[in-house]
Amino acid sequence: MLEWTGERFLPWVEDATIAYEHLHRYAFASQFVEGKRVLDLATGEGYGASLLARRATSVMGIDLDEDTIRHASDKYDQANLHFMVGALTHVPLPASRGFDVIVCFEAIEHIEEHEPLLEELKRVLVNDGLLILSTPNKVVYTDETGFENPFHVKELDFESFSQLLDRNFKNTWLLGQHLYTNSNIWPVPAEPIKAERNISEFLIDKTSEFTLAETDRRTPRYLIALATDGSTDFNPRESVLVDVSDQFTQQTNKEAKRTDLLHEKALADLRDQLDASQKFVRSQEEALASRADQVRSQEKELATRADHALQLGQQIDQLCLERDRLTKDLNRTREELEIIKDGLGWKVLSRVRALKETLLPADSRRRRIYDHRLRRRD
Repeated sequence: MLEWTGERFLPWVEDATIAYEHLHRYAFASQFVEGKRVLDLATGEGYGASLLARRATSVMGIDLDEDTIRHASDKYDQANLHFMVGALTHVPLPASRGFDVIVCFEAIEHIEEHEPLLEELKRVLVNDGLLILSTPNKVVYTDETGFENPFHVKELDFESFSQLLDRNFKNTWLLGQHLYTNSNIWPVPAEPIKAERNISEFLIDKTSEFTLAETDRRTPRYLIALATDGSTDFNPRESVLVDVSDQFTQQTNKEAKRTDLLHEKALADLRDQLDASQKFVRSQEEALASRADQVRSQEKELATRADHALQLGQQIDQLCLERDRLTKDLNRTREELEIIKDGLGWKVLSRVRALKETLLPADSRRRRIYDHRLRRRD
């Protein structure tokens, strides 16, 4: 069995909407507790039990958390108000301590055992006693929003909540609760609050423009049930909670101002970022312009070098032609020199031989002549 120990409302929280929802439920229940013995099951911090104790004969607040009960006992010191530790499905009291009214707000969705919870509530409720029970409407609270409350174990919609109550009580009344923006018109000076006071209610809706709504299209975020096996004389009339401190509007204005400040800061940051970006862009543009000048200068230099290279190429071609011409002239000169050299050498050689012949002895000359003739004969 899973018992609830978390998600408690504290009266000093800043969120006005949560305060409206919780306080309104206890204010609504207080009209049924005059002179009654009351049990506030899952009492939490104890503020609700304290409100009920202003009208009830006695109030017992029960919660599972020991520290919470200790805090409630210390803070709400009222003679007709007591607190004790206990579980939802195991109220630590005998049936003889029957209660005329049991209040159990926003607790049933925190456990799986719904039937055992109602059996336990009926055990400590007098036969004609009144149970006032509330729970989030699963369709509006979870299905339509997509929000999954991690503390909720088993949520109920209108049909399942109604069937659960009908199985356990002879008479049931179901009401819905939702926080709607409203405008109040009242007598001035204000009259004392009377239960019989009639209130004219008008509904408006907005599509493209605000118009009066012909039918009640309100959808309950929370379901509140009154159940009893006794009299059907209960008249659970519609109830309105008015915040005379106007916290919701003040919080909305504060949030709007905070949002405006955040937007202004964000806008200022964006302006600073834009200025920085523009400066960066300008510096990049200047760098690009300087680079473009460098590129143009390099292009001019390259063009000049290309012209020089062309001229050098032309000069080289001319030099090559000149080299070829000179090479041809040189080769021709060499040939001529060879011819000349060959001609001169033969003449010189013939003269040297003739001179040697004249200088050799006669026998040697004869032998040479003889050898020469033999060679010619062969």
